[in-house]
Amino acid sequence: MSALTRRGFLGRLGTGIAGMTMGGSTASAAEARPRSHDGLVRGSPEELGVDPGGILDFAEGLERAGFAGHGFVLLRHGRVAAEGWWEPYTPDAEQLTYSLTKSVLGTAVGFAVDEGRIRLEDRIVDALHDLLPARVSANLAAMRLRHLLTMTAGHAADPMAETRLPRSEPSTEWVRALLSVPVEHAPGTHFTYSNGAAILAAAMLHRAVGRSARNYLEPRLFAPLGIRVGYWEEFPDGVSVGSSGLALRTGDIAKFGQTYLRRGVWNGEQVVPRFWAEQATGKRIDTPARGPDESAGYGYLFWRGRHNTFRGHGALDQCSIVMPDQDAVLATTAERHGTVLDLAWRTLLPAMGAAPSVPVRRLDRKLAALRLPVARGDTSPRSCGQYCGSYVFAANELGLERITLDITRDRCTVEIVDARGSHSVVCGLGRWIESTSTLSASSVLLPGSTVAKLYRAPPETRVAASAAWPSADTLRMVWRFVETPHADTVTLGFGEDSVEVEFESSVSRRGQGTDNRPVLAGSRQR
Repeated sequence: MSALTRRGFLGRLGTGIAGMTMGGSTASAAEARPRSHDGLVRGSPEELGVDPGGILDFAEGLERAGFAGHGFVLLRHGRVAAEGWWEPYTPDAEQLTYSLTKSVLGTAVGFAVDEGRIRLEDRIVDALHDLLPARVSANLAAMRLRHLLTMTAGHAADPMAETRLPRSEPSTEWVRALLSVPVEHAPGTHFTYSNGAAILAAAMLHRAVGRSARNYLEPRLFAPLGIRVGYWEEFPDGVSVGSSGLALRTGDIAKFGQTYLRRGVWNGEQVVPRFWAEQATGKRIDTPARGPDESAGYGYLFWRGRHNTFRGHGALDQCSIVMPDQDAVLATTAERHGTVLDLAWRTLLPAMGAAPSVPVRRLDRKLAALRLPVARGDTSPRSCGQYCGSYVFAANELGLERITLDITRDRCTVEIVDARGSHSVVCGLGRWIESTSTLSASSVLLPGSTVAKLYRAPPETRVAASAAWPSADTLRMVWRFVETPHADTVTLGFGEDSVEVEFESSVSRRGQGTDNRPVLAGSRQR
């Protein structure tokens, strides 16, 4: 029995007897029960009125979509109805959430409004007066904080898209550049989804509260909910990147959504101000001419959705989806955009309140066996040993200087030397092995994203990797940066005394971006 199954079983054991007597218990009674180490209460799908077959269809649908998911947590009536993670991803991994960060930033603004530190009607030209361009247009002068939060600042396109500065520049220079972009429309009249607007809002917040959004939220949101922040990307001067860059566990994403479902209440206490929980998730602006789940309107850094839902939503389907009519929350970490919502509407919505269509043990078996495919091929070819050793490379745009390969019975270890130093990745042959590496994930991030522009590699990162030989002279490795939605497929093609190295990011493999890294040719070091 896997750790996931054991945890779910123990949670159900602790709630099952009480559930038999509660029947159609109220949400408040369910949420009053003792919580586990992660702050969540667990139940069974039947107890919570969810058809296990719908959850099974959801999990299998993610797999049919090319193993699009990394993990999910489904809450109903305040308790976990189901949860699962595809190996090598785990419940304790804080994963980059991309634009789900915006909804968390908006929560920080809500606290500051409640405390009288900032107002929705504050003008950008007043709050950021020292960073203004030489000529302030009438539209820029009219821009207010609420316009930034509703993506109605007036720009025809995201000003961040064309902003290019070195990562080493402080937030003030990024803000100065963003404020210099022409504002074509009167603020409040034109919806344009904008990373630049969120960065400006974060800068205003920082000045109002005197600290980063992360530090400001720690005692107000993160600590009360038991949310563990892996990291939140910051500019060199300590200002949080408001548009993206926050890493959270899947369960913590679920708790965030549950708090908004309860109008700011967590575990019986008003954590997020009620007025903000209601205003931020209501429709503040129409969002016409977009996809079906982006045409229902926008709040204060929250999307409205079909079926009277709202959500925080990051690239590649990092989601906190709140379904008030079903008293449910779905949190996902994933790697393929545009998959989760349609699948949830087709499988999970009909499952709410439906009778069981399959035995729950069938769902349990599925959730206990979730696993992403490993690298395909032979795991113990006779010829593999002859390719061990070091290979050196001429000067190249990737800065790769040397690769050293060591293969044992069940794993291969790759050492990469580049301009940043030496980095090792351990790959399981036919299985996943996780190791800690100094290798940077910068090359596999979503091209053109704010994260890609501002990413600063942490000292260490978790990498789960597998390897196999698709042919006798070719080694293929899959490196999964488990604290991001991304992976890198690295293929080594060997000659007698040479190697060619080809890279392909998970974004490019799924057709959601282009990997422009060149194929590198190296020679064996004697």
